[in-house]
Amino acid sequence: MERIARIIEIVAAMIMAAVAIFICVGVVGRKVFNVNVPDAFDISKHLQGIAIARGIAMATYSKSHVVVDVLYELLGKGGRRVLDVFATMFVIACLGIFAYAFYDAFWPVVASKRTTNELKIPVWIFFGIIAAGIFAAFLLAIIGALRPPRATDM
Repeated sequence: MERIARIIEIVAAMIMAAVAIFICVGVVGRKVFNVNVPDAFDISKHLQGIAIARGIAMATYSKSHVVVDVLYELLGKGGRRVLDVFATMFVIACLGIFAYAFYDAFWPVVASKRTTNELKIPVWIFFGIIAAGIFAAFLLAIIGALRPPRATDM
């Protein structure tokens, strides 16, 4: 599973690099050469959504998301475990709702036949990949909850 997680992180990083390239090429093309790069904004916007969904999935799986430790530090070992379980269940519930909302919104996007402005790429493709990333985050949260705690988790 760790190897798959590493591959997902690398792909997300490559997508963010592509976003930066699309934006940079679009700005330079427009400002320096007076040439518009077709769909640079739309594609970079959708790619950023894909990378964010993958980032949420990986942060959830690796438990490397932002945490506030004030209350956690005041609790004893038993209290910390209770708070960890509560936080994990809360994240799973939120990601489940988020995944369902994306699933529920996916079909109207497909039915709308919306496309990008210049290249006419169907938007549902990007939306589907983002939805799959959020669903993966939900599944990885469940897998992470079932995984035995590591020494670094305590």
